[in-house]
Amino acid sequence: MLSQTEIVLRDNASTDSTEAICRAYADRGPRIRYERSDDNCGAAFNYRRTLELTCAPYFKWNAAGDTVRRAFWSSASRSSKPTTG
Repeated sequence: MLSQTEIVLRDNASTDSTEAICRAYADRGPRIRYERSDDNCGAAFNYRRTLELTCAPYFKWNAAGDTVRRAFWSSASRSSKPTTG
């Protein structure tokens, strides 16, 4: 599942080193994309814009400082398999 994971990094005009960090990760491969606003557009716009940028069939929010345990991905992978019948 991790090989099919898309990571969208959306920066709402941060004034710290967020841009450099995000660009460094985005340079690692096409599954990681980064978009930055020059002006702070507010949380609602930023969340909506992040969702608009996604292409994957499933979505999970992570905000600043959020972490995800490895077990989450294996659990999500098992529960996201299509069912028939």
